[in-house]
Amino acid sequence: MPQVLSRLLHLIHRQDADLADIARVVAQDAGISSRILSVANSAAFRRSDRRPSLDHALLTLGMDTIKTLVIGESVAQVFNHFSRRTPADFSGFWRHSLTTALLTKEIAALAAYPHAEEAYLAGLLHDVGRLALVCASPEEYGEFFQSPDTDAVCDREKASLQITHAEAGAWIAEQWKLDSFLSDSILYHHQPPGSLGSAPLLVRICVLANRLAEHGPDSTEAQEAAALCKIPPTALPGVAASAAAQVGTAAAQLGIELAPHPSPEGSPSSHEKLAAEVQQLVLTSTATRPLLVPQDEQLLLRSLVQSACMLFDLDDAAVLLLDPVEGLLNGVPLDKELQRLAQISLPLSAGTPIADAVLGKAPMFVSADNSAISVGEKQLLRILGTEAAICLPLAGNPHALGALVCALRPAQFASLRTKAPLFQAFAAQAAAALDAARNAQGERRESLQALREEYESAAKRMAHEANNPLAIIRNYLAILEGKLSKQEAPGGEIAILNEEIERVGSILRSFRNRTPAGASGNTDVNRVARDVVRLFAETGFAHAALKISAHTGEAALNARADAQTVRQILINLIKNAVEAMPNGGEIRVTANGMINFGGQMFIQLSVRDTGPGISEERLGAIFHPLESSKAGENRGLGLSIVNEQVEKLGGQAICSSSAEGTSFTVLLPAQTAAPRLPADSSTS
Repeated sequence: MPQVLSRLLHLIHRQDADLADIARVVAQDAGISSRILSVANSAAFRRSDRRPSLDHALLTLGMDTIKTLVIGESVAQVFNHFSRRTPADFSGFWRHSLTTALLTKEIAALAAYPHAEEAYLAGLLHDVGRLALVCASPEEYGEFFQSPDTDAVCDREKASLQITHAEAGAWIAEQWKLDSFLSDSILYHHQPPGSLGSAPLLVRICVLANRLAEHGPDSTEAQEAAALCKIPPTALPGVAASAAAQVGTAAAQLGIELAPHPSPEGSPSSHEKLAAEVQQLVLTSTATRPLLVPQDEQLLLRSLVQSACMLFDLDDAAVLLLDPVEGLLNGVPLDKELQRLAQISLPLSAGTPIADAVLGKAPMFVSADNSAISVGEKQLLRILGTEAAICLPLAGNPHALGALVCALRPAQFASLRTKAPLFQAFAAQAAAALDAARNAQGERRESLQALREEYESAAKRMAHEANNPLAIIRNYLAILEGKLSKQEAPGGEIAILNEEIERVGSILRSFRNRTPAGASGNTDVNRVARDVVRLFAETGFAHAALKISAHTGEAALNARADAQTVRQILINLIKNAVEAMPNGGEIRVTANGMINFGGQMFIQLSVRDTGPGISEERLGAIFHPLESSKAGENRGLGLSIVNEQVEKLGGQAICSSSAEGTSFTVLLPAQTAAPRLPADSSTS
């Protein structure tokens, strides 16, 4: 690996990396300089007509894109350097290396390791020593190279060659001047987990990834290493499945058989082809990693265009998204220079190149001189400033999502026609990222909608609950006004007004803080029942033909609940009974003492009226907020709130009804523990 790339790898992973320092290093290598300038000058990144300087190019690309470019160049040089020096079969090696690289990326995310690119590179290069050894001594090392990458291989290598592939790989990393942690991750990737407790996190991640790739998620080897990274064993199957899916899918799209197979003698060209294809696979994975970062659709599409231009050395690209209702591919303007794309709408009907690419789910070249090209497609080519393009279908699961149309220069036609598998792989990963982003966006919308509905419901409940004390305050103010007009001194009305005002404040605070009903406290249910009945009787809340009475004992009957909640429950039940008897009747509020229900002690509190009763249909959903026949936005909320508050207290609400009236019974947890039953002393 050249010195420039080594120094760049070191720089881009520093927290205090400075673009000026990076520019000085990049300027020393004409190849990487021209690559960065080419990408920055493409329409996907360029924001003005002025060709950027190297400093401006780095600033335009940003650190994430620079990392992608540098790692891509590094991987390309490593693969090119080794894969052409021996006729050995590399398919098994590529599978293991790619799987380990993808695993390190997944594990780094779980372990909150901040340098995902470094972890990916560590996994990719962890077995680079095997490449070096098979190139240096193909006959002597050939047997080892075809063996699985287990701990036992290192022992055999040491005995036969006096060096292990881990030691050889670490030496190479040191020669490349890589970060010492990355070098250590190569050196120690076969070390027993017990000896790595104080090792850097990157080393531990690489050990886990290697063991997971070789032994699987259920193995003792992988689970021991997972403990080093503080990752639960239950997470390993998902990590392994994710990596396996990425390797398998990408390899299948490229037509690469990654399983080991015999290699005919004297066919180095097949090995070169395999190495080139795997190199393309890795570069595609590297270039599309920015698409995996969670982001909204507009930013994702911009990243998609930039990644395509960077990977394929393109000048520009346009995104078309499918409107499944209208059957149109609509242009998406991602910057002000391409606002005309908003006027592009191509019918998704067979017979035109872009539509055929989307319907056939395969890349297709589009040329201005093609007789099948539509007027809309010609307009799209003119907007992109090209005579030809390649259309990459974005095929979701299971429906098409749209297309990426990439502008081509004449010099690129021949070379890019040979890279159809690479285009296919890129398009598949881009579509998967877009599909995932849309699914995530849908989940966010559903979550926000659920949250909005929850707050709307809470607001309605708050309005309903606040209305009760406000009605009491209004009635008491009327009483006070009458007394003052007669020059009578107020009695206990002022104290009650203060209590109800405080209750309104408490209801508002509970909504703001989202506090649940209080299951703590020691409340005398008898006293609360008498107070609430007196409130209704004294304030004229009910008309004269309605009689409300409390039937309670003198002794305290303590429930495990706060007084405010018990008060709200009773007010809602009595108010419901009042509204059910507009022509008068009787309401009896009774504290029936203690009851043993299911082995637990409860206080039984009931509100019974002599109204017309409730129909069987309504009785089945009496505690549902939308089943009331009362008018108003908050109809039926009172009984729903009662049921919710009682359940939060750990109690039960029961309703029974007949032609003689309706009874609501509430069981509140008693403060007194359930009595211990005596042992059965009977004999047979």
